[in-house]
Amino acid sequence: SRDLRAEMEYKPGNPSLPTGALTVEAWVNLDSAGHWGGLVSALQDNGGFEQGWLLGYYKSRFCLALASTGSNDGDGMMTYLTSDKPLTTKRWHHVVGTCNGKIMGIVVDGVLAKESDAQSGKILYPKQTWFALGTYRDNDENYPMSGLMRSAAIWSKALSSARVKRRYMAQRPPPLIIREPLAGP
Repeated sequence: SRDLRAEMEYKPGNPSLPTGALTVEAWVNLDSAGHWGGLVSALQDNGGFEQGWLLGYYKSRFCLALASTGSNDGDGMMTYLTSDKPLTTKRWHHVVGTCNGKIMGIVVDGVLAKESDAQSGKILYPKQTWFALGTYRDNDENYPMSGLMRSAAIWSKALSSARVKRRYMAQRPPPLIIREPLAGP
């Protein structure tokens, strides 16, 4: 199957999810990019209730969504940081979202696509949600990606743009080489 989804229930105090700083990375090759889609997420975005984070895409552009304690309006407030450049389907992309507690950024194929200081402080998590791979899932939505995911990783620190670019350069797939058939005898 070309659809990949993995989920686990998240509850507060789970030591495996970052709380202060965050880097989330995925190598993906999407068949299509609908209105919404998730690559890696741990969020609830239900009307005004907005908590957690998402690495995904919105209207054919990669995005990082994040809610933090410094921007909380009582039930959370999420910023969707979206790349200006549309993604290309049926092509491998390296997508990375970072937040150091002051600046959040999204890096696509080794290039910083956008930054924002709209969120600050620790990540604001909901009391219960899903940690999901290959989908954007919360209580009232489920937007799975359609395509391939080669790898995903999460750090409890914000990797620098230079380190993200080095990871992209070291892991990128080789270029497609088209060879002419050998001539017969």
